[in-house]
Amino acid sequence: MIDIRPLNTTQKIRWHHLLQTKYPKLKSEFSICAYIEDDQSTRSASATLKTSKTPSTTGVSSASSASRSKYLQPVLLEDKGYYQLGADVSSAEIFGLSITIRSAKNLIHLVPSSTELNTQHGYCFYYSLFGNKVTTEQFHDLIQPQFYPERASVRIRSSIQLLRSYFETMHPIEFSLRSGNDIIGQTHIPLHKIVKPLQQKSGMDRSFDELTEEFHLRLAPSSGNEKIKPSEDENSQPTVKVEIKLSRETQISEQKPNNDKQQRLRSNSANQNPTSNTSVVDNELSISQRVQQISINNHATTDDHVSSPIFHGTSDQHLSHHYCLSIDLKSLRNLRLSHSTYLYCRYVYPFLGTSTPILTHPPLHMSYTSSAPPNEYLLPHGLCIFNFAVDTEQLTSHFHREPLTVEVYCRDQDRSERKDELFGLVHLQLDSVLKVEKQRCSSNVNGILGWRQTWTQILPVIGANTEKSGELLVTVILEDLGTLHLNSSTTPRPPSVPPHNLHLDAVFQRPHDDAHLQAAYELQLWKEGKELEFEKHLREVEAKKLYELMEAFKEKDRERESLLQKKMKEYGELEKQMKRALTDIEKREKHLNVKEQEIQRMQVDLKRDYDNKYVEIREASKRLQEQSEHHITLEKSKNQALDDEIIRLKRSVAEWEKRYREKEQDFFSYKEKQRSAPEIKLQSEINMLTLEKNELQRKLDASVISGERYKQQWLKALKEYQRLKQREQDQSKFQLQKQQQELEHMRLRYLAAEENEIMKSDHKQLENIKNELNKLKEVSSTPTVTGTLQSHVSDDNDHLEQVDQQLGVLIEHRDTLLQTGTYTHNDALIQELERRIQEAMKRKSSGSRYQ
Repeated sequence: MIDIRPLNTTQKIRWHHLLQTKYPKLKSEFSICAYIEDDQSTRSASATLKTSKTPSTTGVSSASSASRSKYLQPVLLEDKGYYQLGADVSSAEIFGLSITIRSAKNLIHLVPSSTELNTQHGYCFYYSLFGNKVTTEQFHDLIQPQFYPERASVRIRSSIQLLRSYFETMHPIEFSLRSGNDIIGQTHIPLHKIVKPLQQKSGMDRSFDELTEEFHLRLAPSSGNEKIKPSEDENSQPTVKVEIKLSRETQISEQKPNNDKQQRLRSNSANQNPTSNTSVVDNELSISQRVQQISINNHATTDDHVSSPIFHGTSDQHLSHHYCLSIDLKSLRNLRLSHSTYLYCRYVYPFLGTSTPILTHPPLHMSYTSSAPPNEYLLPHGLCIFNFAVDTEQLTSHFHREPLTVEVYCRDQDRSERKDELFGLVHLQLDSVLKVEKQRCSSNVNGILGWRQTWTQILPVIGANTEKSGELLVTVILEDLGTLHLNSSTTPRPPSVPPHNLHLDAVFQRPHDDAHLQAAYELQLWKEGKELEFEKHLREVEAKKLYELMEAFKEKDRERESLLQKKMKEYGELEKQMKRALTDIEKREKHLNVKEQEIQRMQVDLKRDYDNKYVEIREASKRLQEQSEHHITLEKSKNQALDDEIIRLKRSVAEWEKRYREKEQDFFSYKEKQRSAPEIKLQSEINMLTLEKNELQRKLDASVISGERYKQQWLKALKEYQRLKQREQDQSKFQLQKQQQELEHMRLRYLAAEENEIMKSDHKQLENIKNELNKLKEVSSTPTVTGTLQSHVSDDNDHLEQVDQQLGVLIEHRDTLLQTGTYTHNDALIQELERRIQEAMKRKSSGSRYQ
């Protein structure tokens, strides 16, 4: 008897004795927690969570189901393919729990603006489901994340009550966004909210076929990014859309009423007759071996996904079928290649149960020929077989809506660091295989009969410029191996009160009426005693085993705690080392930044100095060039002046030659006159000639002095020319030197010719005078003639002095030219001067002999 009058919202556990029992001494007790729900809705008067038939004399009290569910741990049964939660009782059913990551948005707000995005490792979502680590497919864009929705699912065998209690007390699942080993954002998946609709149901209605909840979870920055201020705008919050689905793989075969009135009447009748036998259907999953081998799709697309099959038994079109799809990429043919390359094919079709790309490997070598004959290359490992379960309507609609895209890639084997280039695309319409005529077939493994459809087609390979680049031979085989049958057995649920024989009390009340009944009664009592002894022995063994297990668990817990502390210390040391290393790296980075700035500053200074030096050198070169041009102009003007002086001297030489000829004519005429003129007239003429000779000597000295002056000017010009020659290193130096040499040759030739003419004229004149004097000496020996001879002798002495002077001038010219270093003894000019010096010396010696 349960008194429901003092019930309130506080959960209190009490032990209640079982009233009617065949064991009067040791009455069984029930641990019952009765309370009122917070939502104040119509609920059952009492909620029986879990019963315990342990007698009160044992003194061991069991905890409530709510507290006991905290210690429930799912156990994986690999041979059966599900997790066992609680005891394996007849009322246990198989449930499917799936978590699907649908989409995400505004993930860029989890990264500080000062941090550079590194997409090398990519991003993925990570969480743990029943101890299984789940990592989604990587994506590389936080601004507009694009990824296939992925679903992780597990199968659980348990009762509804234990499953609900387990989820209610289960901690939220930690969910994080990661990049490599770094956590960018994190949140929690509220898995306990999936059973919230069950709390609003009462009594017999706490059953379901499918529960689906969709959550928009807000991601919080990780501990390393606490500086990020949360945005107040709801539209800019980093959010992840997660769908949680809990479904039963065994459905209640009882037909639900069509209206609420019939359901209410049935519930009322059930409450009025608590002792009546209620037929409740317990669904158990019994799938054959071939169905257990089916790989059901765990990667759902955005608008269509394969859910856990729900069987209503109304239409075969809505039943899930076991399909086997074979895609065989046979060969590539008629390829249009510009060079030899390696090709392979790649495709992804998440509807078939995997988001992993399917590749033909290894890449096939395609040789290039200029004539481009018909060629065909067989693709290695092009066959892939998919087993999946889906209903016919979903299969048809999805194949018709989403074609299979096969990508053909080029790979450069010589340069492996380069990315593969897309060669072309092939679009494969999978609904074409559904239009092919069906043929009967049987499975090779279990001999299951089914229907097979085979479709073979040559499809064009469309390149990047939308032109046909080749052809792909494809064979698609679809096998329908029939529906997935779930064997359900309708077994009556055991009543809440243990069954007992109604006529047994009458037998107990009348033990002496019949001897057989008495013997049966004693046998029954003996059996009960033995059972009690056996149960007591079992309880003792159980208590002993529990104590041993508890001690072992405590010992393991202590070891685990010590190991945990040790690991925590090690992790603390590692964290300190990492922090120190990070500090060193930061200091090194700052030092490198300072060095880089200093190097940049030095580069700027060097460039500025280089520019300044370049400008200075260019200006200096320009000034030097202008000075050289100025000096060349001056030398040209000096050469022009010397040329004019040479012309003037040539004119004067011509005048002197003219005068010389005139004098020579006069001399001839004088000689003629002398032959006929008297001696006194001849003496006067001799005096006149002496005066003229003196005048000529004076003029000759003036011309010699003028030559000396011109010689000094020429030496000065020669020294200036030598200085310019040392400065200049180009072709003008050679030309100026050549002009100077020519000028020198001309001057020397002029001087030599002038001196030669003068010497010849003087020599001839002296010879003529000598001859005349000899004639006169022979004709007359008067004193007058003697005076004349003396005057002629004095003239000869003056002539010898002039020869000595000319000899000294030639020697001085020769020594000066040799001292300049421009001329040597082998030069023609020096040799000419040597010859002139030798001639002058010979004349001097002959003149002295004459005297």
